[in-house]
Amino acid sequence: MRRDFFLALLTAVFISLAFPPLKLGFIAYFGLIPFFFLLENKTIKQSIRWGYLTGFLINFGTLYWINWVTVPGAIAAIFYLPVYFIIYAVMHTFFRQRISEKYFLFCLPFLWTGVEFLRSLGVLGFPWNSLAYTQTYYLSLIQYASYTSVFGVSFWIVWINVFLMLIFKNTDNIKKLVIY
Repeated sequence: MRRDFFLALLTAVFISLAFPPLKLGFIAYFGLIPFFFLLENKTIKQSIRWGYLTGFLINFGTLYWINWVTVPGAIAAIFYLPVYFIIYAVMHTFFRQRISEKYFLFCLPFLWTGVEFLRSLGVLGFPWNSLAYTQTYYLSLIQYASYTSVFGVSFWIVWINVFLMLIFKNTDNIKKLVIY
């Protein structure tokens, strides 16, 4: 339990620090790794709990500025937006339990980007806080966004997180991503 809370908090600190106005966007490239480790071997019920908590902590750290405009809006955003982290965490756990690791790891950037896209739709759509916005100060590195949009940048960030997680876990796991 302590380990899980630490991983949720570490993810929130990393991702919060990666967003402007700080020029630490590079942290986003490894900031999700603790969250991925947190979700390993979790049940759907546990992933709901940890997904919400992680999302709450991230939104608390990144949406503080809404308080300057509207306190009720800030409170609503901080408590409502973690629902999308629940959606991601449940899908993460669902696919982790049902498909091989190679395909699962391949799916993670698609899952994350899909949830970010979903979060941007509808009356309650909230396109802010996309991982791509952490790269605001690295314009020369994200020129491909003119072709892939903000979602392509988020996809790339999650892909790098997955790749670094594999290296961190065991260098032999990189072979699992190779398609023969």
